[in-house]
Amino acid sequence: MAVILTSIFLVPNPEWQDPFLIVAWSLEYTIYFYLMFSILFLSPRFIGKALFAFWGILSFLGATGIIYIDHFLFDFLFASYNLMFMAGVFCAWLILHAQIPPVLGYLSMAIGLIGFPVTWMNALNPFMEISFEMSASISIMFLLVGLGVIDMNKEIHIPKAFHQLGNAAFAIYLVHNVVLDLFSEWMDQAGWHEVLGNVGMSLLLVVLMLFFGILAHFKLELPLHRLFKGWLRKDKATAVAASETGAVTKKT
Repeated sequence: MAVILTSIFLVPNPEWQDPFLIVAWSLEYTIYFYLMFSILFLSPRFIGKALFAFWGILSFLGATGIIYIDHFLFDFLFASYNLMFMAGVFCAWLILHAQIPPVLGYLSMAIGLIGFPVTWMNALNPFMEISFEMSASISIMFLLVGLGVIDMNKEIHIPKAFHQLGNAAFAIYLVHNVVLDLFSEWMDQAGWHEVLGNVGMSLLLVVLMLFFGILAHFKLELPLHRLFKGWLRKDKATAVAASETGAVTKKT
């Protein structure tokens, strides 16, 4: 029962059991970050910034083991994943406030792109004393800063197909593991691996993951988004109408 509830509401499980949809574990940290980020909008703003910074410092101390409490809530509230979110905040601040020349933006993007295959190779045959997560995070930071700087200095046209693919990215992420598990097992038993080889199997699985992820985006995610958005607009319209009626009543 506990797993069902924590999976539905995307809250940490006291027994550290994975959600039914395993990749949804990252959504727990995403929602938590949004809640913590919202304190930046407190008034006065200094209080929000101070609380956010305090959370960041505790997350760093918890991730490095300087401070540690053997409890699942401590592990969740001050996990190392928080540092990745804060790195994203830092990238956004750097892009908006630092005067970075476009040439450095292209260089940063190139370093980020090169970092991904280097990270993968280091995971398979270690040649650097750095974790997969840290190496990938650094690569992502370079890539984000580079793309952000280029976007700030140059009008970029994104083809509609790639724009739609970007919109479906989250659905693809949530669906890909299920598709991978189901089809890789079935195709291996059917002998497809011997026919297609490693590269062929990998390409086919990527196509299947993209197909079902995009299908989930258009047939499930977007309809639900429109449904909830309609409810919110309806509730807002009702509240505005009630407020205007009350104002008219007071004047009369």
